Amino acid sequence: MKEHVLESSPSKQNPLVVGFVCERLKYEGIGSEQIKYPTDFRLIRVPCLGRMSPQFVLRTFYKGADGVFVTGCKSNSCPQFANISYTRQRYQILQGLLEFVGLQPERLKISWDSSDDGINLAELLNQVAEDIRSLGPNQKFKEEL
Repeated sequence: MKEHVLESSPSKQNPLVVGFVCERLKYEGIGSEQIKYPTDFRLIRVPCLGRMSPQFVLRTFYKGADGVFVTGCKSNSCPQFANISYTRQRYQILQGLLEFVGLQPERLKISWDSSDDGINLAELLNQVAEDIRSLGPNQKFKEEL
């Protein structure tokens, strides 16, 4: 993972949220003047979430992210035919692991039903940022570094 992705959020009031998103989702207009999403989001496109190791999520928290958002194809529309139910189970287990290591599992937001519509995705990103903001900063690993 590129370290510059986890640089500090532009505003101390805004959380740093890293989003791992399937590269096959359409993002028409995201970031344009018509479709705004939070500036404190760092979106990373991945070839397939079914093949992405949950270790990337853990490392993102370890490097200081306040929240992580994971979104991928709907189960019936994955062009890679990834085992979506297996992937969902893996990320549910990961949420339990976060709680075990002392992080609030709510800091990991998962959506498997993301729309191909850029406007709906931007609305979802704004909601995730608001949810993470309400949790406050991630102090767990920042104290240990």
